[in-house]
Amino acid sequence: MGSSDVDSSGILGNSGSTEEITQEVNEINRSGDNWVCGYINVLNEKGGDLTIKCTGWEFNTPKPGTVICQARQDENADYDWPDQFAIQVVETGNDFVKIRIRRIDKCADESPGWAQCLRVDIIVNDWSTKE
Repeated sequence: MGSSDVDSSGILGNSGSTEEITQEVNEINRSGDNWVCGYINVLNEKGGDLTIKCTGWEFNTPKPGTVICQARQDENADYDWPDQFAIQVVETGNDFVKIRIRRIDKCADESPGWAQCLRVDIIVNDWSTKE
């Protein structure tokens, strides 16, 4: 899929345009064995895919070994909302992780945005290979 396919149909139909924003990561925390974690909070009432350049990191390498993202409600309560999300890591650098978020539940075609505060936890294994 090339960059010209931004508006192409996916599993649940048209994803809409991809808006890109930059956001500072909250509560960056380093632990042993090169693990680094933080999170961002995201709203997307307009709908469509959302690309976010998550900044504020200080990695040892521009291509960290592992980047894991988890979407969850920021508020720790089950409101029985049908929203489900897919997150893809698009690019990394020494000071950022760029991700793309798409709503993928069955209601996404009729109501592609989300009004609740979505929290994305980001966990990175900041290892670099020895040369």
